[in-house]
Formats: sequence, C-alpha cells, structure tokens
Amino acid sequence: MSPKRRLATRAAAFLRYLSESMIRGRTIWIVAEIALFLCGVTLLAIYGGSRLYSRFQAKSAIAKFEALNEAYSRTISSLAVVSALGLTTLRRSFAVR
Repeated sequence: MSPKRRLATRAAAFLRYLSESMIRGRTIWIVAEIALFLCGVTLLAIYGGSRLYSRFQAKSAIAKFEALNEAYSRTISSLAVVSALGLTTLRRSFAVR
C-alpha cells in the first residue's frame, strides 16, 4: 500500500471514529481533544520555525564576521607593506605632535 493511500485510510478511520464518538454524546471531549492537538501542532511548528530561523541567522552572522575579519587583516597587511616600503606620508599623518 502506498503512503498516500495509507494516509487516506487512516484519515477516513479517524473521521469515522469522530462521527461515532459524536453519536455517542462525547462531542465536547472530541472537540477539546482536536483543539488541544491543533494547538500542540501549531506550537511545534512555531518552535521548529524559530529554531531554523536562529540557525540561519547564526550562519549569516558568522559569515559577516569572517568578511569583516578578512577586510581588517587586509588593511593591516597593507599598512605593513606601506611602512616596509618606507613611504613616510602615511607615517607623518599618524604622528603624534
């Protein structure tokens, strides 16, 4: 039996159970069970979504940090090259008077 057919069979069985329960007078309990089940599934979906969102945000924050770190290290290395070449214009502009 295919998964779709199995799901349809289970859904039909659940609906049959609901209709039989309503006939027996347990309507309030069934409605309460369904409401609580839907609330639980909704809360799980919200929790899972927030976990995924925080995971993606953390990855993007790490990528931004690495880009900033790389830019900083390139700036430092270019300053080292300027000072190694003896270009004093940069050194004079940073000199303390």
